[in-house]
Amino acid sequence: MLRNSLPVAAAALSAGQVDVAQRLYTSLADQFDDAPEPWLGLGYIAFRNQDFVAAEKHFLQAAKRADEAPEVLAEALMGAGRAALVQGRSRAATKHFRRALEPGKDTPFAAWIANGLAVAAALDADYDAAEAHYATALALSSGHPRIAANHVRMLVAAGRIDDAARAFARHPPTYWAQEDGPELSRIVDEARREQHLRALARPAPEPVPTPPAATGSGWIMMFGRLGRCRGRRYGRAGSRRAPAMAACTRVWQRSLRGSPACPRTQRNSAPVARASSSRRRHSSAFLTGCLVAVRQPLARQR
Repeated sequence: MLRNSLPVAAAALSAGQVDVAQRLYTSLADQFDDAPEPWLGLGYIAFRNQDFVAAEKHFLQAAKRADEAPEVLAEALMGAGRAALVQGRSRAATKHFRRALEPGKDTPFAAWIANGLAVAAALDADYDAAEAHYATALALSSGHPRIAANHVRMLVAAGRIDDAARAFARHPPTYWAQEDGPELSRIVDEARREQHLRALARPAPEPVPTPPAATGSGWIMMFGRLGRCRGRRYGRAGSRRAPAMAACTRVWQRSLRGSPACPRTQRNSAPVARASSSRRRHSSAFLTGCLVAVRQPLARQR
């Protein structure tokens, strides 16, 4: 009786007679409690009625009864994964699809299981995993238009607008499903416009400040700041003050070699040369920091 009644219920559902199909599947589920097919039919009816919570439960009931029917088990788990995806429960959907991989590997559902895993990964923004799953799904389905359309949507979501445009332009308009073609064209064009607007709105980079020239006057300005620091701000120094100041003086003197003499350089050379004796109250740590700050502009110019 079960084998004779299942085609009747399926035909009623295909003809849009949802109430008739639901009564038949419910009656069969009560009479044949161990059969997965009536629960599978109830899952499709609930999904069609957009009762996705009930649909997931019915599909899982079918999977529980399909241990000896791998194809039915794969179909039921795939249905549960689809219902979980619509609810936004991507982790639960991934779990259902992964359970369906083994029983569904040699069935017509293999490509759609991989497609479900790709959609779930894209919802979690794991676009590398989504790309790998879409490659598998497209290979198993010989490039099914629906799966290819989902792939284009994922590329747009990942911000890979040029890749999405190339994937969309790879096929003629007749390749895409009737509603997918115009929608994909629209979302690719909108993504390109948004990308262009973001590029226009991006602030211009700030100009990099020009370091002081490696001339006598430039080094004198730096050491002038050092000369204006007061010893009481930095505490008393130990025995390391003199070597640090001497190193600063040597750097300054090397910078003057080969530079054209100018009145300002000649005028300021004496106060700077006396810096090692007049600023001995400065701490060695402060002087070391000044030495690093003085050397950095010279290194950048090289």
